Amino acid sequence: MLYLLSEFLVAFSVLGLSSRERADVLLIRRFRVKHFVLAGLLGASVCPLHLGIYELSKGVMVELFWFLPSNPEIARPVWKWIFLLAIFPPIFEELLFRGYIMGVMRMFLHSRMVPVIISAFLFGLSHDPKNVFGATIAGLLCGIIATETMSLFPAMAFHSALNLSVLLIEIVGDTELGRSTVVSIQDHSYWSLALSFVVSVACLWRIFATSCIENKGDNKIRLG
Repeated sequence: MLYLLSEFLVAFSVLGLSSRERADVLLIRRFRVKHFVLAGLLGASVCPLHLGIYELSKGVMVELFWFLPSNPEIARPVWKWIFLLAIFPPIFEELLFRGYIMGVMRMFLHSRMVPVIISAFLFGLSHDPKNVFGATIAGLLCGIIATETMSLFPAMAFHSALNLSVLLIEIVGDTELGRSTVVSIQDHSYWSLALSFVVSVACLWRIFATSCIENKGDNKIRLG
């Protein structure tokens, strides 16, 4: 509860800035449908790899981050899980970590990748100890997407699609939500993991390519 409250307080604290400053810090000035769709497809396609990373790293993560609180095992209706996993976190966690935290560090550090790495690590630490590594990798992807597209909306789409895909796998696998909910890496064939990797790389490359073209166009307009 305190963590959720802090998200609200930090996210809404930037409302005291001017609209232009707020848009620059939170990266909410630009919205491109193609980036939003590509990032959502990336989030869905990377899900098997994410689950594999979770399965392989959870034991080590629990040993390393034993001091972090574990998520309570609570059974909830599916619609509540959809809200708590696929709607609420993509909005407010992205506003907090990739918007406010990464944006403020970007202003003071004058660096592109250092804020991405630091915010991703903090994002990982905000999760269950078993999922610190997987969440950190997801946070890195969210930060890279937001930085390359200069927009928080594709990062939200990626975050939402990834969480929703995990939830759907749990439902299809007939697992008990809130308990042992992650599908083992052995449940995925090698070809499905390979396909997940290829589609994810293709989506990420396409996001980079279109963002690079648009950023060059924006620079030409400013110079002109």
